[in-house]
Amino acid sequence: MSQPNLMIRSKLIFSTIILLCLPFLFFFFLIPFISNLTLGNDYPRFPIPEQMELMFSLKTGSFPLYVPGFCGGQSSSALTLGQLYHPISHIASILPGYWEGNALEWNTMIRLVSLGVAHIGLFFFLLNLGVDSVLAFILSFITVYNLRMLDLFRYGASLESWTGHLFLCTAIGIYCIKKNKLFGGLSITTSTYWLVTSGHPQMMYYGLIGAGLFAILVPYVVKTLIAERYLTRREILYFYFFVGAFITTGILISSAYIFPFYNDFLISNSGRFNSTYEWSNAFADSFLGTINNFFFPLRSDVSNAFGGSFLYLIAVLAPFLRWFKVKLPAIIWIIWSLILFVFLCMQGDRTIIHYVVWKCMPFFSSFRIAGRISMILPILLLLMLTWCLKAKGYDFKIFNRNFHVTPSIYLILMAIVLMGIYTLFVSKIIHENSIYSALSIRSIPISIEKIIQVLGVISLFVFSCYIIFQNHRQIFSHLSICFIVLHVASLLYWGTWVEEKFPTPTYDQLIDFKKRNLSFMHLPGTGMTSKTVMNHITLSSWDTFLGKVYREWISVQNNVEAYKKIMNGIRSDLVILESSLPDKIQASIKMQSNDRVSLEYSSFNRLIFNVTAAEDSIFKLSYPYSDHWKAYLNTKETPVIRANGAYLAVLIPAGVNSIEFKYYSPAAFLGMMISCATLTISILISFLHMRGAILKLSVLTTISIPICIFMLWQHSLFNGKNIGTIYKWESPSSPLNQNIAFGRKSRASSLMVYTFAGIVYYCDFDVYSSFGRSVDGNRELNSGFLTQKQENPWWYIDFITPTEMGSVVLYGNFSEDILNTQRLLVIFTDDLQNRKHVEEINVTPNERPLVLKLNKSVLARFVIIEGQGECRLSIDEVEIYPPE
Repeated sequence: MSQPNLMIRSKLIFSTIILLCLPFLFFFFLIPFISNLTLGNDYPRFPIPEQMELMFSLKTGSFPLYVPGFCGGQSSSALTLGQLYHPISHIASILPGYWEGNALEWNTMIRLVSLGVAHIGLFFFLLNLGVDSVLAFILSFITVYNLRMLDLFRYGASLESWTGHLFLCTAIGIYCIKKNKLFGGLSITTSTYWLVTSGHPQMMYYGLIGAGLFAILVPYVVKTLIAERYLTRREILYFYFFVGAFITTGILISSAYIFPFYNDFLISNSGRFNSTYEWSNAFADSFLGTINNFFFPLRSDVSNAFGGSFLYLIAVLAPFLRWFKVKLPAIIWIIWSLILFVFLCMQGDRTIIHYVVWKCMPFFSSFRIAGRISMILPILLLLMLTWCLKAKGYDFKIFNRNFHVTPSIYLILMAIVLMGIYTLFVSKIIHENSIYSALSIRSIPISIEKIIQVLGVISLFVFSCYIIFQNHRQIFSHLSICFIVLHVASLLYWGTWVEEKFPTPTYDQLIDFKKRNLSFMHLPGTGMTSKTVMNHITLSSWDTFLGKVYREWISVQNNVEAYKKIMNGIRSDLVILESSLPDKIQASIKMQSNDRVSLEYSSFNRLIFNVTAAEDSIFKLSYPYSDHWKAYLNTKETPVIRANGAYLAVLIPAGVNSIEFKYYSPAAFLGMMISCATLTISILISFLHMRGAILKLSVLTTISIPICIFMLWQHSLFNGKNIGTIYKWESPSSPLNQNIAFGRKSRASSLMVYTFAGIVYYCDFDVYSSFGRSVDGNRELNSGFLTQKQENPWWYIDFITPTEMGSVVLYGNFSEDILNTQRLLVIFTDDLQNRKHVEEINVTPNERPLVLKLNKSVLARFVIIEGQGECRLSIDEVEIYPPE
């Protein structure tokens, strides 16, 4: 190898190492295993716990199709942030210490490395585009690192949408220049898979749109920037065909993720699918906030921000080159128009553009926060900047000194002037910061913001010197890199929520929790509840008994009739069935023998109960009803009946029975089939150029790998280890008293939920189901709800129609000073406004239950329990009985 080639290779290796290390330099405050800080808000609360839940199921030998207790129970696709089909989850879960409390550390480590890899890819793409190494570094750096990336990092899984988008654009760009079908096809296909399975559907969608636009534009950009690389129309069409084929292949391989996500989660989701325009337009930044991305990025709303280096201004100002008689190629006008279109779309309902896009584009009605579409901007700005900085200039003399002027000089000088005008005048006149701007959420001192602004302006000025003074480019290149990196690094440090780390659960802790409760132990997030669950918890209460036997039932024709019965009141030992079974109602007599339930086997997709029934009965499983569940009575399939509006039930004979429930997903089966088949065909095609024994061996290997993957996947669905959840239930030895409060609709003044930096963390299921826990028949300590500390907290139950009441029994938590410390009022009313009758209960600590017997029965629709003074209301169970 010649000396020059060796030096070039050494420089490239050195550059690669530097770019790979840069993320750890910028995010020095997040360095895994060293720093005690992490990104705040969503990052440690949603993607990491969801990932651990899914990986826990895999670790116990069962591929999760279903996740018990997640918003009442959901398809595993609802935990999309957990990235079940993405490489990052599987890599992290096998690293040492992941299951010993370091899951957050390893996820952060992998994500920082992925940012470095994305930077390396863009850097080499720009080098292949003919950009010198200094500009290639700067342009790739400001494209990868900005406030859009930072906000996506905050959501965890969406960072893989960001890196996948950049990987895909890089692969497409290099393929356009190099035209290596094997390497290009492999890189485009794998990048597409990385992007599609990233786990944040909205950002994945934007990433695919951005990559699609990039693919359309890049041939013409290459024609414009590389004189010797002229592409004919036929070559461009071939390029489009192969890129489209490679991207389609990547999407088809992602079918195992796409099919169940759409069919098992999205279309049955209550809060995210086909929402109103008002919902979609929520959390939009102000117009000035979007403008601030170019001048004062820390004043933009973090959910809409895309600001970074002030070099972005150069691209935005490109059309003004017409003032200096510089002709812009048609492709540059198209790119600039796309940038303007995206920026106008960010404005939400302030322009018609966002509404038209929301109305016409598929799935847009399920997206919120208009400013997130700014994810597309950095790659478009990269193409604009590349042309602006490579556009040819001309030489002229002043006082016998030679000067070289390029269009970029005009743009940089205009950017500096515009920055000065905005800083000195506009920002002084209008002081408008979003409540979710970095300036607000981090309480950034004005002095810090001024320092960051100065760094940005200096970076612009030094960069202009790098462009203008050809004889001193080396020193100005170093200064430019230093100031641009320092400016952007400062924005990243202050740009979003940061908080102290807390250890993630260990495997032993998860096992211990699952043995006590087969549920999800973390916050599931808002809007993730299914329509079945959401409808139930707004009309009734959620049943906390996993499995239960009923000797009496009433049959109705449909779900509407079932809820009419439930809202009018049912006994806790009576079940409503949506079936043609004849009613079975018997007089309340003393039980001859008790019914018993014990859970024998538990995994995410499969449950086996041992049930002893004294007579023909109904067994009810408190999982949300879905036709994905199949039941087997003593190994034979038996019909699943919808019970109490939202649950699963089967008819069982008297005696000892084994009842098995399995969750099937036709969409997951079809998706996995398509993924494996596409993978097989793709690898076969890639080996077509081989001959002889190598070809035969390749074919055999190719066919065996996807088949083995599919067989292992299918076998793991119902054959994992028994998690060993302990659950037992036994019917009372005598008929229950007629508690008319059971299952009724209830609400409270507030709910004690987790808050951080002014953000409330809860989901719809948490709120509504918590209120209903006080009428679910469970009297255990801390089995009810807890309000926030407030003045006169209240809880009420709605009987729908006026009902006669004779006594009220409260099972509360009175052991702490702030819980129900004052006297409680029991208020009877017909309209929640006018108090019809009021009684008082004096609270004695540790007294359970509190019993209020009315001297005279009261006829009312609502009963309100109200704490007096500043306290928290905590009630485990409320029982109300008719007059004796």
